[in-house]
Amino acid sequence: MKDYYFSNPFFLLFFIVFYIEYFKTIVMSFIKLQFSLHFIFLICLNTIPAYLFAQVQNKEELSKQEIKLLKLEEKVERAQDKVERYETKLAEADSFIYIGAQMEAEAKAEIAIIRNEEQAFIKDQNARLKQLSKRSKKVSDEKQKEIDIQYKALDAEYKSKTREFEKRFSTQFRKLEKGTYNQEKGKEKQKQYDPVLKDAQKSLEMVEEELINYKNEYGFD
Repeated sequence: MKDYYFSNPFFLLFFIVFYIEYFKTIVMSFIKLQFSLHFIFLICLNTIPAYLFAQVQNKEELSKQEIKLLKLEEKVERAQDKVERYETKLAEADSFIYIGAQMEAEAKAEIAIIRNEEQAFIKDQNARLKQLSKRSKKVSDEKQKEIDIQYKALDAEYKSKTREFEKRFSTQFRKLEKGTYNQEKGKEKQKQYDPVLKDAQKSLEMVEEELINYKNEYGFD
């Protein structure tokens, strides 16, 4: 039976045509599949780079925003440093004024004490001189020699004590002068740095406000 089919020319022709058509169908299907894959590949080839470029561009834009944020934060830090620097200068000025006033008060108090001691000493010296002067009018020559020795001792004590007072006065007057100088120096520094500090504080407020507005605009915490 098998030999009959293959020996029949009509059947053989039918068989050949059938397989050719079948083969053509398979080949066309394969071609269509290849074309579809190629088409998909082309779409991906065009779409993916565009998507990646968009992502990179977004990242670049975000990076620019972050860079500006960092610059604003650095600007605020510099403004804060400036304010702190001028606050330190004004604190130094206040310190000069305070220490100067303290030195002046201490010196004046000490000068008053020394002056009272000096007046008491002079009063005592005058009283002793007066006594010696009275005694010298009623004594013999021998006694006068003793009185002369007491005069000399009293004079030496007076000169020594006077030098001591002068030295103590000189120390306190130098302290008083230094206290006055420190106060004047502090006031000069206040005059110099007070307006500068106010300007620096205003600048700080402005850059802080700029930073806050920028954060709010771009959603930074």
